[in-house]
Amino acid sequence: METSAAVNSAMGVSVMSDISDEENWSYSSSGVTDPMLIEEYNGKIYVYGSAFKVYNPANGTWAELTHSYNDEIVFCNGSFYAYYATWRADGDDYWAAMYGLSKYNISTNTWTTIESDDSGGFFDPAITVCDDRIYFGGGFEVIYDEPVKQDRYDVSYFDTSDYTWHKFNGVVGGGYTVAVLCEDAGAYYNDIFYVDGYCVTRFDTDTNTSTTIGYTDGYFYNPAYSLQHAAVYKNGTIYLAGRTDRESYNINKYNIADNTWSNIDSLVEADAYSMVEYNNKLYTWG
Repeated sequence: METSAAVNSAMGVSVMSDISDEENWSYSSSGVTDPMLIEEYNGKIYVYGSAFKVYNPANGTWAELTHSYNDEIVFCNGSFYAYYATWRADGDDYWAAMYGLSKYNISTNTWTTIESDDSGGFFDPAITVCDDRIYFGGGFEVIYDEPVKQDRYDVSYFDTSDYTWHKFNGVVGGGYTVAVLCEDAGAYYNDIFYVDGYCVTRFDTDTNTSTTIGYTDGYFYNPAYSLQHAAVYKNGTIYLAGRTDRESYNINKYNIADNTWSNIDSLVEADAYSMVEYNNKLYTWG
């Protein structure tokens, strides 16, 4: 699998005029920095980062949308959902956590807050989408009587079809975690793989059960010391890139069947904040 540093999408979108001609690109500036999500929906391209904008390829124009200013955003079941979690000092004795989930209405350009519960009280969680459900795994929770964070070891999901929360305890290693969904047909279809500072965990979304399938090798990858979200699953292999504690030009590769770690070709640019696979190539944004 080849790796490539994609055109700087932080400032715009690059579009192939013909998908069979990978050399023929056009560029349109959006003014959006630090993109967290780039999503195609109904023939338009949505970019969420320092601003929230939509690009119409039919006429080459951008339109600005209402921003939620939340920490995380995903696209699920035809809608955008934004999640935030923060904490603040509340008096001298304890800290108060604040978190929530909001849904974006494309037709009205408005956000609506969704009632949450403790299942959604994650800080720095690994968030992924499977069918109509948004999964939250790992991360931290606030210890209210002192200003510290404690690892969370559970997985919760929000069902967008009926607006209910579901929680499953003790299924991931906790702390900084990345998650990747297997969409390949086969034994792992619709399973979520969590990689944290201790182990690699397979979460079965059909039975809501988890299995530890391997352990992290700190020489290649130790997310306990760096928050990463750049992960891709392809043909029984998990690819991980980027870290925030220092520059890293490596893509780390975990083979599920063999339980082995290795490095592949170095990135052209460090700090890959997102990564996708297309036509057997990895494209990173940093």
